[in-house]
Amino acid sequence: MVLEGKSLGYRYGKEAWVFRNLDIHLEAGEIVGLIGPSGCGKSTLGQLLAGHVGLQEGRVSVDGVPHGQGKGLRNPVQLVLQHPEQAVNPRWKLRKTLQESGVIDPSMQSELSIEDDWLDRYPNELSGGELQRICVARALGEQTRYLIADEMTTMLDAITQAQIWRAVLSFAERQRAGVLVISHEQELIKRLCDRVISF
Repeated sequence: MVLEGKSLGYRYGKEAWVFRNLDIHLEAGEIVGLIGPSGCGKSTLGQLLAGHVGLQEGRVSVDGVPHGQGKGLRNPVQLVLQHPEQAVNPRWKLRKTLQESGVIDPSMQSELSIEDDWLDRYPNELSGGELQRICVARALGEQTRYLIADEMTTMLDAITQAQIWRAVLSFAERQRAGVLVISHEQELIKRLCDRVISF
C-alpha cells in the first residue's frame, strides 16, 4: 500500500522547471516529513500527489492504481492547506461543507474540540484555528488512506497545533494511513516523522 509519484516534473508556463524527474513515495502508516525553503515546490508537489493540480510529467499512483482511476467517489488522498479559508465555500454553512464531503464523524469532531454550533455558521464567522479544525475533520474520513498536511498548523497557536496533530496521528494509527508533513519547521518534522525528505 503506497502513494507513489514517479518521474514528476512541473513548471509554471514557460518558466524554468520547479522540479523534474522527481520520485517520491509514502507508505501506508508512515509519517514522512518534506522540508525545504519557500518557493522550492513543496506545495506544488503536495497538490500533484493529491490530484489538485494536473500532471505535466510523470505519474502518480495510489496503491498501484493511477490516481483518479480508483473506485469510489471520495479521493483517498486528502490535502489540508495552510489557509483553511481557501479550502471551503464561503457561501455554505459548515455543516453543509461536511455533509457534501461525506464526512460526519461525531467522535472526530469531539477529538478536535469542534463545537456543534460552529457547523451552523459560515466560514468567516469562525477563527482560523476553529476553521482549520473543521478542515482537518473533513479530511480524516473512513476512505482517506493518505493525508498531505501542507503547513497545516503553521499559523495556529501551540495548543491548537498540539490538539490537531494528536488527532491526525491517532487517525493515522487507527486507519494505517500515510501522512506527508510539508513544513519548514524542523522541530515539528523531527518530532512527528519516521523519515525526512529534504527538498
